[in-house]
Amino acid sequence: MEHLNDLYRPEDLSRLEKKIKRERAWIWILAGATLTLCVLFCCLTDSRNAGRMELAAEICSCLGGWLVIYRRIFGLQEAKHQRDHVQHLLEAPRTSLRGRLTFTKERMRIKNSIRFRVLLLDDGEQLRRLKVNETRVRLLQPFDGKEVTLELADGYVAGIEGEEASGAPAKGGRGRSLADFLKNIWTQLHRFVVWAILSTILWAWIFTLVTDTGPANKVTLYVQTEGCRDQALAEVLDEARPEGIRMIQVHPFSYALFDTQEALNADLYVIPASQAEGFLDSFAPIDGEELDRGDRELFTRDGKSYGIKLHDADTGETTAGDYLVYAPGEDYYLFFNAKSLHLGSGDGAALRVAEALLRLK
Repeated sequence: MEHLNDLYRPEDLSRLEKKIKRERAWIWILAGATLTLCVLFCCLTDSRNAGRMELAAEICSCLGGWLVIYRRIFGLQEAKHQRDHVQHLLEAPRTSLRGRLTFTKERMRIKNSIRFRVLLLDDGEQLRRLKVNETRVRLLQPFDGKEVTLELADGYVAGIEGEEASGAPAKGGRGRSLADFLKNIWTQLHRFVVWAILSTILWAWIFTLVTDTGPANKVTLYVQTEGCRDQALAEVLDEARPEGIRMIQVHPFSYALFDTQEALNADLYVIPASQAEGFLDSFAPIDGEELDRGDRELFTRDGKSYGIKLHDADTGETTAGDYLVYAPGEDYYLFFNAKSLHLGSGDGAALRVAEALLRLK
């Protein structure tokens, strides 16, 4: 028995308007949740977990941004395109054609608009190529290979009348949905890559601001060794962080010692004895400082003591060997910046951090 199946109804517009509102709400929820989590990671950051919190924020921002991009393009924009298409076909004049309907595998997309499927209609005189919105394909599949009467609106199938095959299976299903999802990802891959790069740069910059502070609130150690587990060393020194100090920073470097302003503003230095001679004017003598150095050998010149030995090349005795890799044949010393705000004349924080360093094995 033949019956008319109208593919577009006025209530479809109302349904799509609701979907547009839902998708817009989901985008705001996802964006808000992502931003909230990233801000939370910033608030939970200290010098011991800064690396992990930064990585967590970057991953959260990246994944959240990808979800927003996907829902905006394939949720919100897709719903808007469908709404405009339905509205256009409801207002367009209609014509009728009768013939044998055949599905093809040809799928196309109008730029910045809908995707459609190509159909063939054989009316006995010619073979016509018609289009149907992909969202309406499942409604026409039971009529594949049947004699039907089609209602057309602006070249699109808007209605069908024919005898539906009983028990005809609907094509598509989960496999088709997965294929469409992967195809969607591929077509927008450039957006996902750009967002991943931008979000990584953005949160790296933000965490630099979050984890940094002025010289008065931090103690900075510069290390010139063969290797340095800077983050791990900063974390263990942070456990002995003096009161009033917000963070301990450790910076490894292999370039000239005083070639950056950041290095000039440091409080402590670990450098080889062979490179220390030229910078004694920049180092603070430690004579008279209240510093628990044990029986370690001092770096002494002109009757003044400037540094504390950390590594003895002859005996192999080493301090903080789990964190610093010393070059063979070199003695290493811990020196203090004469301009540091954290010596005995200040709050003494650099001395307390130095003591924590000297206690490390």
